[in-house]
Amino acid sequence: EHVRPWASVVADYLRRGQAAGRIFAGVDPEAWVVEVINLVIAGFATFDVLSPLVEQSDDPEARERAFARHLGELLRVARASLFQPKPTA
Repeated sequence: EHVRPWASVVADYLRRGQAAGRIFAGVDPEAWVVEVINLVIAGFATFDVLSPLVEQSDDPEARERAFARHLGELLRVARASLFQPKPTA
């Protein structure tokens, strides 16, 4: 009940982006929102267990580096699944 209004706002934004040609036409807005929510929740729920696969170090700052890499890749995946490439000159 608390997530649905926000999911609807994002799905509407995606539809506007599709109409403007910025977002891939094949994206299913509601399903994309659900998948990104799942990606975020699962990614952060399992982060402490899986982060050593990214940063194999006992260095105290390894967790922070792994987190930055994890978050950066999560954002890259979300963007790449949505946005049309910008035309090159």
